[in-house]
Amino acid sequence: MANLALFCFVLDFPRGVFLKKFIGNISASLFLAMVAIYLSGATSPVYAQEKNASKPVVVPLFRHIDPTKKDPDFKAYQVIRFSVTDDFPPFSYRTGNGALTGFNIAVANAMCRILRVECLFSVKPFDQANKAIENKEADAVLTGLAETAETTKTLAFTRPYYRFSARFAVRKISTIKTNNTRAMAGKRLGAIAGTQHATFLKDTFRRSKLREFDNADDAFEGLRTGAVDALFGDSLQLMFWITGAKSKDCCRFVGDAYVDQKTFSQPMAIAVGADNKKLRDLLDHALDRLQISGRYSKIFLQYFPLSPWSDGDSKPKNAT
Repeated sequence: MANLALFCFVLDFPRGVFLKKFIGNISASLFLAMVAIYLSGATSPVYAQEKNASKPVVVPLFRHIDPTKKDPDFKAYQVIRFSVTDDFPPFSYRTGNGALTGFNIAVANAMCRILRVECLFSVKPFDQANKAIENKEADAVLTGLAETAETTKTLAFTRPYYRFSARFAVRKISTIKTNNTRAMAGKRLGAIAGTQHATFLKDTFRRSKLREFDNADDAFEGLRTGAVDALFGDSLQLMFWITGAKSKDCCRFVGDAYVDQKTFSQPMAIAVGADNKKLRDLLDHALDRLQISGRYSKIFLQYFPLSPWSDGDSKPKNAT
């Protein structure tokens, strides 16, 4: 099948470009299977707890909160217009009956409740959505747009509310119990060719044997059939494969996530106009309140069946 333009949770993140939009080697059948998980309503809070009942999902605190920071101007907005896409699961997508939903949508709605303002969503294709502020069609962009030298010419960004990570997956029968370089020495490690995950393995796990696969389907099948001892890749991509039908319940995560802020651990933030400090302060205030109250963690559990970061209470490993 022809390759598809996929989303940041499915593939490696190229440096200095949009998080979401690029071409990757992954089959249409895999993409459709991942979307089907959402349309079936499988990722409910109950599902998240049941799939990980013995090891509850641990949601890290992404935001450093300054308790001395002054409150923003709450009267600055009565309505906040968000520009979003509807083809970015699990962050923003349509349900089977056409309703707009997703992690980003739920976070935005919760923020608006805190700020006591009305939330409006304008749905557009990715490229058009990111120009909505410039075209005066929206106040904020919630699409996974990366904060780069180019985008900051016209936009300002909130502090991150999510950061991508990478993890190792192994077969359930594997005796591998951790994922440091010593434990992986001599092991056959897999990654998708040409990705930052493959480069990371080459640079960091030099005593291991690297096997690069042409696409995600081949990489997943390589792990399932034992062609490699462990597979390294984006935490969300691996999560939805592990919990999906194609894995045939073969595999599990091992060890905690790796974070490399220069490459595959790009942050997610909300973009506003470069000179719109009032709105940026409002959104940051609401995001802080979501974290403090624990509401952020509850929203997360509605859309993710496993922890992308850890099997326990430990923090992700910094690669740099």
